[in-house]
Amino acid sequence: MSLSSRIPRNAPIVCALAAVVLLLAGYANLWAGGETLASWLLVLGYVGLIPLACVAYASTAGADEPTAAGKSFAAFPDEPPPYRVAALLGLVVFVLYVLTLSPSTAMWDTSEYIAAAKTLGIPHPPGNPVFVL
Repeated sequence: MSLSSRIPRNAPIVCALAAVVLLLAGYANLWAGGETLASWLLVLGYVGLIPLACVAYASTAGADEPTAAGKSFAAFPDEPPPYRVAALLGLVVFVLYVLTLSPSTAMWDTSEYIAAAKTLGIPHPPGNPVFVL
């Protein structure tokens, strides 16, 4: 029995809806001033349910549903990899990164870590020495 036969057909939809609900709840809690619950909800949504929905979709929609050309979704041996699309998306992400880049160092720990790295020092010793290592 394969993995795709064990996953229900509606699993991708259920996982995607659960991820949307968790993300909305996390952002609502964050907007209201929450910290701990918001972070747990956002991590569960982004790290747990969204990848689970992708895996469920890939395993249920893959091998046994042919496309219009009669090929399966699993492999298209006649088509080259979409390097141009990947390069364009990489360029878009890089431009967005450059546009939102801070002109100097930020406040709080970021600047402190930069200064500590330059002098090979340890930023405030209670718990950061382990983090720096």
